[in-house]
Amino acid sequence: MNRSELAQFEKAHRISTGRNPNAASRALAFRTWRQLARAGYIRSAFYLGVCYDTGFGTRVNRRQAFASFLDAAQAGHSGAQYNVYLMLLGGVGVERCQSDALRWLKKAAASGDVDAIRNLGFHYHEGHGVRRDLRRAAALYKKAARQGDAMAQWNLACCYNDGDGVRPSARWSSFWMRKASANGHARATAYLKAHP
Repeated sequence: MNRSELAQFEKAHRISTGRNPNAASRALAFRTWRQLARAGYIRSAFYLGVCYDTGFGTRVNRRQAFASFLDAAQAGHSGAQYNVYLMLLGGVGVERCQSDALRWLKKAAASGDVDAIRNLGFHYHEGHGVRRDLRRAAALYKKAARQGDAMAQWNLACCYNDGDGVRPSARWSSFWMRKASANGHARATAYLKAHP
C-alpha cells in the first residue's frame, strides 16, 4: 500500500470509528474500501464486507458481504475467516453449509482469532459438526480465556465446575467465574451473586 492509499485507508477507518458519521462520509469510506479492495488490499476487503453487511455507506447486501469476507478470508484475514464461518453456519448471504463453516472456523482459530478459538471449543464441547471432545473444548476455552474473552472464561469455569474435559476444581471454577464477571459476563456476575 503506497502512502496515498494508506492515507485513504486511515481516513476511511477514522470515519467508520468516529461518532455518528454523516451519510456522505459513510459513502466515502465505502467507496474507498471498495477501491482498495479491488486493488488487492486484504483489510479493505474485510471492511468492505462490513459495509455490505451493516449498510455502512451502501445498501445492505449480504451476498456481497459474504463475497468480500471470502476474498479477505482466502488471503488469510482471521476476522474475515470468522465472518465467513458465521455466514456459512447461519446461511446468511450464502447457502448454509456446516462443514464449510467449520473449515473456516478452524482456519480463523489457527490464525489466533479469539472468537473463533472460543466457538471452536463450543463445537467440540457440544459435538456440533465434530466428534465431541471435552478435553479439546476445555483447552480451547482456556486459550481464549487467557486472552481475556469473557464467554470463554465463563465456559471454562463451567468446565471446572462440571468436570468437563478437566479435573473438577471449585478453586479454578471460581477463579475463571470471577474473571468472566470482571470482564462483563452477566451470567457469571449473577452466578457469583447467587453463590457468594
